[in-house]
Amino acid sequence: MKLQINNCDSSVDHSENHVVDIPEGSHEYTFIHFLSPALVKTTSGLTEVEAGACVMYTPKYPQYYRGAGECWSNDYLTFSGSSSEKIALTGGFLMNEVFYPYRTHFISSLFEKMKTESLRRELNWERIATLALEEFIMKLARYIEDDLSSFSSDHSHVLREVRAEVHERMVEHWAIEEMARLANLSSSRFAALFKNEFGVSPTEDLIRERIERAKTLLSNVRVSVKEISANCGFESVHYFHRAFKKRVGVTPRHYHKMKNPTAQSRMRGEFTLDELSQDSDFSGIIEIKDGEVFFHGDSDGWAGFLGWSTTELIDKPFFNFVDPQDLVIGREALGQITQRQNLRDITIRLSKKGGGHRIVEFSAISNGNTWFWFARKLPDDFPVHSRS
Repeated sequence: MKLQINNCDSSVDHSENHVVDIPEGSHEYTFIHFLSPALVKTTSGLTEVEAGACVMYTPKYPQYYRGAGECWSNDYLTFSGSSSEKIALTGGFLMNEVFYPYRTHFISSLFEKMKTESLRRELNWERIATLALEEFIMKLARYIEDDLSSFSSDHSHVLREVRAEVHERMVEHWAIEEMARLANLSSSRFAALFKNEFGVSPTEDLIRERIERAKTLLSNVRVSVKEISANCGFESVHYFHRAFKKRVGVTPRHYHKMKNPTAQSRMRGEFTLDELSQDSDFSGIIEIKDGEVFFHGDSDGWAGFLGWSTTELIDKPFFNFVDPQDLVIGREALGQITQRQNLRDITIRLSKKGGGHRIVEFSAISNGNTWFWFARKLPDDFPVHSRS
């Protein structure tokens, strides 16, 4: 068998939870053309890609990709046989790496042709399907080979104007198609040129600019997470939290407090379980027994953070782990909990096993008869104002 087209389809829709994960790869060549943003694992690691991105997986190479939004879609092709390697290599592009052809209009029509011939199996269908596959590979090569760096300064100027316009109107929802329209380019062509010009995808560039504005706003004491999220163009507070922490390394609230360590009135949002869970590193359930407060939950992470064993943390009252410098803060905080009063953003030092301490910001909130605790890690040099 010289060549066999095993599967071929275009515009295949997937749900948000659909993930392709084949750790040992497959026995065939697999080509994927993403029609929406996605996360793809290649030789460069996990990469966030735009619509129009492509990847050709070689046999036995691990495959992992999924959508980056609520739903996603792609074109795909798999083929094998003794001549499959020769045909795949005629394209000249890197295998197992993401690439952006500046034209992709031909993909769906050629895929439909291969699919139709494979299903009908009429006279000479194998030869026709093979020719369609060869045409597909050669056209990919044609639309990749163009030297993006050879474009004139006028083209670069257009990209910079579009970028400035998008940054200026970042509060609006921007899709690649809308950005590309401003430059009078196709989506895939725009994405490829943009990345060549600025070294980052259009979507990531916009997210980074939104994060920079958010960091500026977070330096202001009298703001809320919800207001900042909206003013910077994020779709939701949850997505803002996730995007900010991924790129800055801390949550928006944590960043705010780092910039305003002595502020009397720090930023406030809705004091809810959902908000606290988004903004915390550790959480669990509080047990009040014989006037003592015990914290349960997040056993492994919490134990590793403080150095105590899981059993020690569960069996001993929480007050036993408060650093001697902050016993007054600890008594006041636990007193509020035992009196059934919610507790928010209390900065306190906790003793590490073997010496030293960790600094956290604690909150506690009740939901019916159940109490929940939340803790966020703070830097070891974060200022804590002890009370005597």
